[in-house]
Amino acid sequence: MIFLCIGGLFIYSKITAVKENWASYLDRIAKRQEYLLTIKSGFGYGGVIHNFKNLVLRGPQKYREKFEADYNIIEGALKNYSSLKNLSETERQSLLVIHGTLNKYKNAVSVSEALHAKKETIEVIDKAVKIDDSPALKSFDVLNEEYRKLTSQRNELMSASIGAALIVMIITVSATLVAVIFINFIVGKSVTAPISDVVAMLKDIATGEGDLTKRLNLRQKDEIGELSRWFDTFVEKIHDIVVKIHRTAFNVASASEEIAASIQQVSATSAEMAKGAETQLSAEKNRTLP
Repeated sequence: MIFLCIGGLFIYSKITAVKENWASYLDRIAKRQEYLLTIKSGFGYGGVIHNFKNLVLRGPQKYREKFEADYNIIEGALKNYSSLKNLSETERQSLLVIHGTLNKYKNAVSVSEALHAKKETIEVIDKAVKIDDSPALKSFDVLNEEYRKLTSQRNELMSASIGAALIVMIITVSATLVAVIFINFIVGKSVTAPISDVVAMLKDIATGEGDLTKRLNLRQKDEIGELSRWFDTFVEKIHDIVVKIHRTAFNVASASEEIAASIQQVSATSAEMAKGAETQLSAEKNRTLP
């Protein structure tokens, strides 16, 4: 039971560590992935860059509205990403670069609309609003690498925590099984040994070879001890009866011997008396003859 309690505490601590690691994963890593995917999809096909190019080429108001909607989504994701705890300096710098690139596109929208209003050619407008995306692309690579590192580290921590919990669980279960087997052995021995002694003594008594002077003499304060005490009382009473019978038989045998001796003495006396009478009779006959 002690092993089970200690093992349970260890297992609980390890499970708690796994839960904390999982909560940390959700807080630090899963949300990173969520915000990063939102930012990347907002920049990608159908996002701000796509709508910006349509705005440059065609200039309708609907593309500006789509651009602003995607801009707001990316702006919110960048803000949420920046508010996460334990951000590295590399991540912060990368988010600033991406945000700066996003604002360049926003400023370029106004330039494009102004040039469209002046009826400038597409070539002139495109040249005026051309933006270098390479810093933002590099920043995305940096954020992806940070996410990969954090995921790898967290997976290692969770695997270590789960492995430690499994080891503790195996040790606890094994120790508990050993303890249960040992306790069962001790308890079984304390129960079966006295009963075996009782059976052996009853067998000796039944076959007529029992030593009625032996006692179990158990001092246990349980059912087995009570059985032993009553059995000893039973054997003691049988022993007393046997002793009395033995004494009575001895007395009878002594009396029989005395009676036999008396009968033998009476018989000898009778024989002597008969012989004396016979002798006297012969003498009387001899005396009466002429």
